[in-house]
Amino acid sequence: MAKVHEVMTASPLMIQADASLYDARGVMGEHHVRHLPVCNETGELVGLLTQRDLLACTVSILADVDQQSQNEIEQGIPVREVMTTDIACVQQHSNVIEAADYFLEHNHSCLPVLEGDELVGILTEVDFIKLSKRLLG
Repeated sequence: MAKVHEVMTASPLMIQADASLYDARGVMGEHHVRHLPVCNETGELVGLLTQRDLLACTVSILADVDQQSQNEIEQGIPVREVMTTDIACVQQHSNVIEAADYFLEHNHSCLPVLEGDELVGILTEVDFIKLSKRLLG
């Protein structure tokens, strides 16, 4: 049975909790990712910022605002004010089926992957698509 560490994206991009939404949007856009684990100054996982979190925040704050004003507003909002803090995680040696069941039962699209308390990867829908392609190919 496949383990999470065999399927996950290792060494995921992360962002600091005190970084701005502007910076987070830049990282997400540049690297084409929809989920950013959020760490504090000691590297501890403290939350998750998703594309959905960004959209929910910016739609409510920035309706009818031009791009320059949007950028200025986002520069003043720290990630910690928008991130999700009640996040589920999975251990890297967990069974992939258990992780898949969690995705389906909770309608989640990613899970941070830990080794003990240390973030070592992220498991996303894309990882499951890659696994399916490998198995079917």
